[in-house]
Amino acid sequence: MASSHDPAHIQLYSHPQMVADLLLGHVHEEWVAELKLDTLERMPDSFVSDSPRDQTDDIIWRVRWGERRLYLYLLIEFQSSVDRFMAVRMLTYVGLLYQHLKRTSRLDPAEPLPPVLPIVLYNGDQAWNAVEGLADMLETEPAPGLYRLGQPYRITAALPGSEYRRTLRRTGDQQDASEPQ
Repeated sequence: MASSHDPAHIQLYSHPQMVADLLLGHVHEEWVAELKLDTLERMPDSFVSDSPRDQTDDIIWRVRWGERRLYLYLLIEFQSSVDRFMAVRMLTYVGLLYQHLKRTSRLDPAEPLPPVLPIVLYNGDQAWNAVEGLADMLETEPAPGLYRLGQPYRITAALPGSEYRRTLRRTGDQQDASEPQ
């Protein structure tokens, strides 16, 4: 979890306008236009871990999505070094967020769970080389010779489906080619 991140990054993303700019500038999907960015509300983020050794500098926001009373939760993780297991960490954080929402009665039992968009803000010097989806980390190929209907049998139905967004991917002063200009 966070420990030695630049306090300026944390301070910047404590402001709703910066989070709105982050979404508009780095999440290039149609549904972003349906977000009611004037409803951005910072949520308590101390629940991510009960362990004092895992104190977090992460920030959690929620924003109204569309005309429904549906909120999208944004989980912003600050990262200054590459973590091969970032997809596992983000899946854990999302699960902990859902547990917190359930424990604090913020979920309507008749409604589906609100979507969570995990975002990793990376500002390290090393090129980011961690996979962004948990499914890419899991073994799905069978032992040699195990086939189903003539095709190799893969265990894809049992894979958790969780990915995170990564932005501010930089190596020294060079901007990563996959980052929007």
